[in-house]
Amino acid sequence: MVKKIITLAFVLCLALGAAAPAFAQKSFGDKWNGFSDKEKDAFMIGFAHATLMMCEEFNMAGGKTSDPTELKKKIAQCFNGFAGYNPSVIKDAMTEFYKDPKNANISMDQIYRISIMKLGGVKYDDVLEKSRKQGEAMKKSIEAESKKK
Repeated sequence: MVKKIITLAFVLCLALGAAAPAFAQKSFGDKWNGFSDKEKDAFMIGFAHATLMMCEEFNMAGGKTSDPTELKKKIAQCFNGFAGYNPSVIKDAMTEFYKDPKNANISMDQIYRISIMKLGGVKYDDVLEKSRKQGEAMKKSIEAESKKK
């Protein structure tokens, strides 16, 4: 169990590790748009792997079912809710969102989430607007902290 949690934490760090250095460039959008296709693929693989591990851990830790068939079904439902699309389609959706300068400061995990919502036909406008506000607030906070140093 501890090994799985450590592995999950490591994978999440790899998948989302681009977030902190993004401000060394101007924004998350600049960072994403500066990634090569291979780097974007690595992000997608890491995100999918972390999602699968999270879904497995969540469903097994709940202990609500011991039926392997039912457990596999629940894990698949969980995974498909977060990563059940062709990775190139998600990459394209993320790239499209980052083309809009208003989305540049939204973190990559949030743009991923919004992209999944868009691909799934889920209304995402409110989430997008909230994420823009959070991204701007984070940028201002980081800029204020860097001026102190």
